[in-house]
Amino acid sequence: MMKRPSLRTALAAVAIASLVAAGCGGDDDAAGDGAATETDAAGTGSGTGTGDAGGGPDEAAYCTASLAIDTAPAPEIDYPTATPEDIATGMQAWAEDTMKPLVADAVAVSPAEIQGDVEIMTAAVDQMAAGDPTAFDVPDVAAASDRLHQYDLDTCGWTTHAVEATEYSFANLPDELPAGTTSFEFSNEGHEVHELIVVKKNDGVTDSAEDLLALPEDEAMGKVTMLGSPAFAEPGQTDDKVVDLEPGDYIAVCFIPMGMTSADGPPPDGPPHFTQGMVAEFTVA
Repeated sequence: MMKRPSLRTALAAVAIASLVAAGCGGDDDAAGDGAATETDAAGTGSGTGTGDAGGGPDEAAYCTASLAIDTAPAPEIDYPTATPEDIATGMQAWAEDTMKPLVADAVAVSPAEIQGDVEIMTAAVDQMAAGDPTAFDVPDVAAASDRLHQYDLDTCGWTTHAVEATEYSFANLPDELPAGTTSFEFSNEGHEVHELIVVKKNDGVTDSAEDLLALPEDEAMGKVTMLGSPAFAEPGQTDDKVVDLEPGDYIAVCFIPMGMTSADGPPPDGPPHFTQGMVAEFTVA
């Protein structure tokens, strides 16, 4: 249903996404050995997912509802000028206006076997919507989130693909991927914080990633579509990013500033990781 890190990390991840704006048009100018794991659209094959989303009406409806949660748009916050209070308020509004209706849809069709974890996550969303800044910073919530994500992979037939982050590259991200719902299982094997932002080039856009990153923010964002919130991981940690990949051209990029080793405290003033080569393009067919 939902994979959600602690609220502190979630807020940091969303705040760091503001560097998309700072990186575009700015003046700033180790690879893992884990093999990618993939499944086919029916959930068969050699990957993590072993279920079939069509196994029953509740499962199919649940998978649709869970995908809507995982691919929900990021909060609308004016990051370049936002204070920590503004970001917290924006996250609260996002939980109330965006997440609560999506969660309600999922709750209505959740299979009985995961009801306990669904209730834990629903309560956390309700707490965030009520303004509780510690809603997701609880071990029980993190554990429920992990179990629900694994249930989704086992049940919904999503493709999984492992991506490892180091200084300063993405490992195991191929040049081509098949269309369909994909969970990028993101692990940080480096010593700095990393993120995985995925954007799709809009139809007709032929600019390279390098060219797009050199454009002013408004012009660049008019040529791409950001797919939900980033996967975000501190050193030694993991996260996942579920996307519904349609045919087209995509960019994976990390905007974390150099020298950031923890989500605690404000980001350093270093140039974003993409200026050191942490950007990749891939095609979905």
